Amino acid sequence: AINFWRHRSPTDSKIHAGGKADILMVKILELHEECSMFVALCQPLMKTSTDQAVENYECTSKIPLKVLFTRETTSYLGICAGDIVHIYPPWQKIDIQDEEIPVILCTYFSQKVHSKKIAVTKANYCCPGKPMVFRKAPMSLAVKFNLIGSRQKHHSADQDTTTTAGNAENILLTPQEKEIKVLNLEHYFSANGICDSLLEVIESQGAAGWAKQNLKVVIQRVYCLPIKEALHNQLTRSNQPDHPLPSNVGQQNARLCFLVQDMYGLFSEVHHHTFCSLEEDLQVQSACWEGKTCYLTGMKVLQRTTRGRSSGLFSLIDSLWPPLIPPKVHGQSQGSQEHVDWSTDMILPAPSFCYILTPLPGEGGVDVLQNESVSDLYQPSTLNDLKHICQHVPERHRCSFSAEVIYRRLQEQTANLQINKDFWLCVTDSTLQSASHDSGVPRTISVCVTSFCVLGTNVIKSLNDEASSNISFKNAVVEKDSIVCAEGTVLSVQKSMLQSNENQEISPLNGNFILDKLSAKTKLNSLCTVQGTVVGVDESTAFSWIVCNRCENGKLEKKHGEGESFYCRQCARSVMTPRTKKQLEVFLQYPVLPHSTVKIKLLEQSISSLLLHSSSDEGGYEMNSVLGQELGPLSCYVRSVTNQPASWIGLEEIRLLS
Repeated sequence: AINFWRHRSPTDSKIHAGGKADILMVKILELHEECSMFVALCQPLMKTSTDQAVENYECTSKIPLKVLFTRETTSYLGICAGDIVHIYPPWQKIDIQDEEIPVILCTYFSQKVHSKKIAVTKANYCCPGKPMVFRKAPMSLAVKFNLIGSRQKHHSADQDTTTTAGNAENILLTPQEKEIKVLNLEHYFSANGICDSLLEVIESQGAAGWAKQNLKVVIQRVYCLPIKEALHNQLTRSNQPDHPLPSNVGQQNARLCFLVQDMYGLFSEVHHHTFCSLEEDLQVQSACWEGKTCYLTGMKVLQRTTRGRSSGLFSLIDSLWPPLIPPKVHGQSQGSQEHVDWSTDMILPAPSFCYILTPLPGEGGVDVLQNESVSDLYQPSTLNDLKHICQHVPERHRCSFSAEVIYRRLQEQTANLQINKDFWLCVTDSTLQSASHDSGVPRTISVCVTSFCVLGTNVIKSLNDEASSNISFKNAVVEKDSIVCAEGTVLSVQKSMLQSNENQEISPLNGNFILDKLSAKTKLNSLCTVQGTVVGVDESTAFSWIVCNRCENGKLEKKHGEGESFYCRQCARSVMTPRTKKQLEVFLQYPVLPHSTVKIKLLEQSISSLLLHSSSDEGGYEMNSVLGQELGPLSCYVRSVTNQPASWIGLEEIRLLS
């Protein structure tokens, strides 16, 4: 509607349904920018006809007005001090308490009046060589987000702007001198090009980006995110029962991200242009970047996100709060910055917002300061054992640990290896496998690796091996009954470089893993052992089939006229003695849970042992020979747990990684 109104003809613009008396005609005396809005101090003209207003613009009222224009409206009109503007309805006039000057809002329908006489007067308003639009000092965002300490709240923003970085004296200035000081402050920042406050840079340079400004920050965390998930979703994942989930391997299209913190304690996530290839090791990247002080140059704001939008990102931020050293306080000059006294003052709450930044094409980058030690603001991850995590780390908190992967729940991989789904790992360490084990702590922990967690080549190779592997999990999220590898989590098979809590030393395991017995406390996606008596067979799942004895391909073709021989297209060979595979699921009577139905899917070795005394041929079995036999103890993966309308536990026999 605004664009349509602006494209009307000059004749139509003079006609208004409400009459010419509704048109507000003002002369701009002063114009400055504040918080992405343009505030114009105006003198209202006499409410006569439009032509008379142009010729008799000196006939004015004595009460000035403050008129608010958006950045778009100001750019479209091209207004500055000395211009006359006609503001059409529906403009609104607001009288603010304790303010002498009324404020005019809703100025989208405005027109600048062009006249030769006005142009002459406008020239007298504008001093040669000086800008016609002033910009307020970047302090209002700190007030807006309530980031000023309690002792500084009585100071006004105007008093703060009168002190520059090079001036330690507090002098009361006139409004005209304050404007000069504002310009000097901007000149100071542009000349030095260095600032240590994210809010000040964004307000002074704008969200569209800054090219000549250097923002000094500390890199707290380094990780990768899939490109299509660059803007964060909720951390909470949907439950995926029964179905084994595929690995998120092969995510070459991932972006290297930095979680940085400025000297005022505020965080931002930088989406770097560097992409993680399969050959890159994220652990090496972390060692090169984390803890270093750097300059962010040529950045633009992608998004201002909050806790409700990005719970995964903020769980990582909460793990870094409060800072190790007191942060600076907004509202004080950078040259004489005071710190919060943690012993007396209330600690600032964790940030409720975070800016997502990305470098401007061809201009931006992250420049690490050379020959500087690790920053005092850097907070390294702390390595804990699994027993400590189970007992002391609350839900939704981040943790770091090193553990042995003894079972993986991966779906069959496709040819392109680019499936972005969650999958499960079962891990343990010496503190959970020790003889003096606490009965309230499980022997193994289930770890869900989500599609937000990008895996390196070494991790993928290690997880695909038949042997167990020791994996370091950095900044994983503790959830109820499991641990989640989400945004910001880094997995590595290299020797842990994390700092150990109280110099703890985790002993290596010998390969003989102990699992918890099946009980009423057994959780979904966990491991357990079970031993019981066969009381039933699920005949709908009982069948056998032949496969190639070399590649185990199940699609064999029978060769005509050659007896019982088969042909395998995958091997391109004849198969004289195909292998018979079996599948069988049975119901167990489990004394520990007498009122629960326990169903278990058996491995072929257990099936062969169960059918050993069966006299049936052609791969079948006799029911009576199966019922009543003892099974176990068997290592099992919990596929399903249901308590309503009756207790039902679905298990699958597994073979642990050795």
